[in-house]
Amino acid sequence: MIAPQHKGTSEDVPPELGWALVAVAGLSLLLAGAVRPWQLALVHLLVAGVAFYATRLPDRVLERGRDAVRLGAIGSLLAAVMALGLVVVPRQVASVLAPGLVTARPEADWLPLTLAPERTVDELALLLLAVAFAVLVGLWRAAHPSAEEAIERGLVLFAGVVVVLAFVHAWTGASSVLGLIPVQTPPHPFFAPLVNPNHLGVLLVLVLPTVIGAAWDRRSGSFRRWERLPVTTVALGTVALTLALTSVGAWLAAIVALGTWLLASARGVGLRLGGVFAAFLIPLFVGLVGAVVPAHWYRSSVTTRLEIWGDLTGMAAEHWGSGVGGGTFALAFPAYRTAADYESVHHAHSDLFEWGVETGMVGGLVAVLAAVGMWRMARHHPRGPVLRRLGFGLLGVALLASYEFALQIPAVLLCVAGAVALLVTGPSARVVPARRMRQFVWILALGQLALVGWQVRREVADSAARTIATTHAPGPVPDRAARRLGLTAPWRAEGPTYRAYEALSQGDREGAAAIATAVVRRHPHDGTALRRSAVVLARAGHPEAGESGLRRALERDPNDYRTWAELSRLLRRQGHQGESVEAWGQALRRWPYQYSRNAVPLREAYRMDPSGLWWLHVLKEAPAYQSLYLARVLQEEGEPEVAKLALEQAVFLQPGYAFSVHRAITLRRLGQPERAEAALRAIVARDPEVSSAHVELAKVLLEQDRPEEAIAVYRAAVERFPALATARIGLIRATERQSGPDAALPLAEGLLLTGEHMPAVALELARLQGATGHPERCVRTVDQGDLLEVGAIRERAARLRSECLEQCTVCGGE
Repeated sequence: MIAPQHKGTSEDVPPELGWALVAVAGLSLLLAGAVRPWQLALVHLLVAGVAFYATRLPDRVLERGRDAVRLGAIGSLLAAVMALGLVVVPRQVASVLAPGLVTARPEADWLPLTLAPERTVDELALLLLAVAFAVLVGLWRAAHPSAEEAIERGLVLFAGVVVVLAFVHAWTGASSVLGLIPVQTPPHPFFAPLVNPNHLGVLLVLVLPTVIGAAWDRRSGSFRRWERLPVTTVALGTVALTLALTSVGAWLAAIVALGTWLLASARGVGLRLGGVFAAFLIPLFVGLVGAVVPAHWYRSSVTTRLEIWGDLTGMAAEHWGSGVGGGTFALAFPAYRTAADYESVHHAHSDLFEWGVETGMVGGLVAVLAAVGMWRMARHHPRGPVLRRLGFGLLGVALLASYEFALQIPAVLLCVAGAVALLVTGPSARVVPARRMRQFVWILALGQLALVGWQVRREVADSAARTIATTHAPGPVPDRAARRLGLTAPWRAEGPTYRAYEALSQGDREGAAAIATAVVRRHPHDGTALRRSAVVLARAGHPEAGESGLRRALERDPNDYRTWAELSRLLRRQGHQGESVEAWGQALRRWPYQYSRNAVPLREAYRMDPSGLWWLHVLKEAPAYQSLYLARVLQEEGEPEVAKLALEQAVFLQPGYAFSVHRAITLRRLGQPERAEAALRAIVARDPEVSSAHVELAKVLLEQDRPEEAIAVYRAAVERFPALATARIGLIRATERQSGPDAALPLAEGLLLTGEHMPAVALELARLQGATGHPERCVRTVDQGDLLEVGAIRERAARLRSECLEQCTVCGGE
């Protein structure tokens, strides 16, 4: 983000310092925001290396860094406020500063002023990383009295790299950026180099005034005449990419940043009026339109934020003094949220609000003092045009941070911290002793090395916890993971919870109950730990304790669908049928969107109370997709008329579902292929890029005994979506159905050769090879394609290989 001065570089500071800081910021971006502990450990290590290098700078350079020390002091003060949550205080003190802590832990005489010390340390480590990076950038800035040209060139270069990465990624459709960052979402819209448009939007808003000003201001001496064209191209690309993100928050922040810049800097009445319009009238217009137009984006985005912020009032009132502790918002908030139409909220969707509720009144006061201190530092030195533009970019970032949480993405935080350091530091008239400055930087370096160890420990603990969570039965692998977790993070709930399940599987019911009871006592804020422990208690022969634990978990998070489902099962086992059915209703209203993938037990719920009309009543306030899935269940359970009512209810609840592939699938399963075909053809005509609509249309045509038309649809889908394995498999099976396996075999061979490695298509080829009398080729296809290693088809591949081996006479019995 910073580049050394391209001419007249100070002899005191080698260019390597500036390029090292660029490398740290750039690598953190390429690590997808550095959100994994091992990624953060690497960034900490790089910052420590840069700090050690900075300790070797000449005395005359270090003496100029007074502003860097002041910036470090402000950051250290913010860190001290966060570390305040780690202080253990008597119950009487906690009851004043954070009454909610005492309510959650009524039996404790001494309490830390945070819900989870480990999470507070994690947040503190991230803040200290930003502070160290800002201090090093400030030291570089202080050593260059005339660095404005270098800063402008560096920011334009930064914007150019981001724009090029984003557009290359989008045009190529690559599944990763530079082979490093796996992208789960297709390349539309532009997500590179970060995997979220809101996070990328923060960086674009930060540099937008600078790059536009660099292209606009021909009096600037930073760029030669022949460089004007690429600079203008970068500016246009940055604007285009900002629009392509489809992030309304980024648009609004960019408009306000550019508007205030025009208002403060432009010459001429027309441009200044444009600045007023952009900075004030456009945001007001967006707010008014959002208040009266029930648009989908407004309901799903703005309304959710307003609900969250409204719920924060109760949370802030019970933790007004010291807050809930840094990084613990996700633990504390579920007990206060009232809306059930979203699965979970891990952030407050506002960096400002989240800081306030996590650090309380003390943190809010210190944050105001820190902002005032940095403002005074910025005014202490004369600001040139470039730094003023950077300041307006920071103003846009501050606006975006008021309704987003992008500053909690480490890479974004580093870039913003570096920009702040550039703006508020400079060569000071008053100097600091070089020895003291060198000691200060040594402390920064050693502190970063300590944080490297913390992040490595956290990576080991997180990996062990994931292994335990994804292994559903005791065994050697989770047992080793539990031992690692016990060594690296004995305070986490996953380890003892696993031990409780292990004891239960070995028949030690009392031992399992004792461990689960201890987990409930030690983790009163963790809804997941409370739920799992309650399940252990119920299975260990303590149903009353299990029910009590589940209800306690619901006090922490009344909208957790998993807890409601477990409570329903437990109540049914206890013979409370009515209460069990009601609990199922509560669970279904809160079930997340991945309802079919997570095997939603609607069938089990239906069998508790076979009245389909009752379930329609239960789901009348649920999302439309649940009514669709209920229609399938009712059809399979022999309730076709009620199933049709559920289907129509889905369209009534959300008219857009008239054009839903899920609705068409349900129509087909309800025995209405003509209506399903009409719906699918409407979807394809409306949006040809919906790949599943093509595949489902072919299935409907096959069910109506129209194989020629189905094959044509499948062929068109293969051409339009080359990476869609279901289209290739459907084409193979449709051809086999019409012309037999001998005709489908060469087609399968061609489809496998012309596409990417598709294990499911290879399995179809192996099946056809076995069916056409070539068992040895069948075995070879399974082995050479490593189909036995692919989890989704492993069982089918093993069964097919065994069948082909039985028929093969030249396979040697292997």
